[in-house]
Amino acid sequence: MQSPSPVPAAQHPQRTYLGLFDDKLAQYDLGQASRRDNLLKGLVRDALFGGEGYLNDGYFMMNPLCQEAILGDRSHPLRALLELGQIRLLSNSDDIERSLVKRQESQVRDFGEFMKTDRWKAMKKKLPRLSRTLHDRGLISPWPQGLDLGSGFVALIARYAARTVEARDLGLQRVTTDQLRRVCDAFFRRMGRETFAARTRWEAVCAEELQLVLGSKRCTRSLAMRELMSIGNAAYHFNFALALGASAGGSAAVETINTDCFDELLDVPAPDLSRLGAPRGLSVPAMPSLMNGHALDSFLMKHADDKQRFLADYEDYLNHRIDRGYLDGSAEIYREHIASHFGRHAKWEDTTSFQGVWTLVFFAGNAALDAAVPGISIPVKAAGAAIGFMTDKFALPHVMRKLAVKQLQTQASGGKKREHTALAGQFKRAQTLMSVLDQSKVQEMKSIYKPFAG
Repeated sequence: MQSPSPVPAAQHPQRTYLGLFDDKLAQYDLGQASRRDNLLKGLVRDALFGGEGYLNDGYFMMNPLCQEAILGDRSHPLRALLELGQIRLLSNSDDIERSLVKRQESQVRDFGEFMKTDRWKAMKKKLPRLSRTLHDRGLISPWPQGLDLGSGFVALIARYAARTVEARDLGLQRVTTDQLRRVCDAFFRRMGRETFAARTRWEAVCAEELQLVLGSKRCTRSLAMRELMSIGNAAYHFNFALALGASAGGSAAVETINTDCFDELLDVPAPDLSRLGAPRGLSVPAMPSLMNGHALDSFLMKHADDKQRFLADYEDYLNHRIDRGYLDGSAEIYREHIASHFGRHAKWEDTTSFQGVWTLVFFAGNAALDAAVPGISIPVKAAGAAIGFMTDKFALPHVMRKLAVKQLQTQASGGKKREHTALAGQFKRAQTLMSVLDQSKVQEMKSIYKPFAG
């Protein structure tokens, strides 16, 4: 019980597809998941407590935070994490610019429009050097080899459309069952046997069908479009994560918006909730010092093994291989590494700031869980959950599984109880899903992909 398990190098690195950087998600985002400050805090949290992240090179071109990284230097946290390999680019070319041109040629409309802008002209001057740096270090990962990703998107939409329940039972408030059926049927007709620019075509079909049925009801049409695009965006993100798992093997995860579109593809274990009721958190320095790219780079270079050891101990604790005392000792050691490198916060005990990055991670069962912040507890209605978050002064690592919490309550000591839904409220990323895919489903879903024709 007292001896921790060994920490093999490949145990914790986990391929997580970073869907929250999707510019299309930002365009249709119902919450604040893709806001710049939340993405930055998510990067820091994942750098300190997560595995490898995979970033689509299309997002890399279109997302404003990524554009900052391209135009900046290693002081930018994203640029530093890219050049270190904590985050890897997924691309269908070693030349990032060439990859963008291929998207334009395949009728992805947004890329063609972007390449006419002054922003693109400035970025174009910086890309060759960055491409060479990432290529020479082996940090550009090819798109899942041999798989036609368009066929995967179409298959996932078909899987979603095959459900026989009413639209409201799928979480759709602005789209009726008939409207959803019309959109799906029109999409399959539009695609025919083709697979390129699948999400672009889904978006176009959604807009056309809603125009037909809602006409001049602009506000209603806009809200309905957001709901339909949440389906398309989820399919896009799950598609890439599935393809990563199918082509590369090992554990694959997806970070996207909160959705139950593809719940059946997720790995949802039922751990001992008593061990999740009081998880071990760590105080951290103030966020600005953590967002320095040079400091993040040097910390991960120096303390990569310490990070993996702490994460392995956390898993061992949840799986009854070590006791709480051992975990507390491990957490204290890692906290000291963080504090000595980035600087201590003036008030370690002041950890009640809610201005952070929150990810609720669903488990079967019901439980009221201590959020590990003094005076804060989070009873969850109709679902038990583990909580992983990072505020400006505090971090609680999480075992990434599934978010399916539709409503939750928070109550501070002596404060007033507040209710929030999964798409709005104080928790800036309570509307996000970060989940490990079920590996048996990944293998099963390999058949959805047609061979890539070139």
